[in-house]
Amino acid sequence: MNSNTHKYEQIWPFNEGRAPVLSNGKYGYINENGQEVVPCRYDGTDVFKDGMARVILDGKWGFVDKNGKEIIPCQYENETIFMEERAGVVLGGKWGIIDREGNLIVPCKYENENDFWEAFDSIVA
Repeated sequence: MNSNTHKYEQIWPFNEGRAPVLSNGKYGYINENGQEVVPCRYDGTDVFKDGMARVILDGKWGFVDKNGKEIIPCQYENETIFMEERAGVVLGGKWGIIDREGNLIVPCKYENENDFWEAFDSIVA
């Protein structure tokens, strides 16, 4: 890593060539060379999985790619990681399912999380 990493209050372990970092109370990611590839602008982050990571901004969740592009804008109240190319999301208090491009595969209509997971399992199975 280069000398730029000293500006971070915390650096977490690398996953898929990216490590979450904390700077001035905001989160982003660096690459293995210590270069910031996702700006420290998020309120929270998750690890990368299959080239995407969950991020939260102003209480809403979305996904970024390894270069910092918001693939799925921070608009959801909650979301799961992607499993079998699908993720669960919550909008208006109801669960639905999106694909990796952010398209709604199943509208956000499930109020009961158990009903949602049954629907999710039937789609990804």
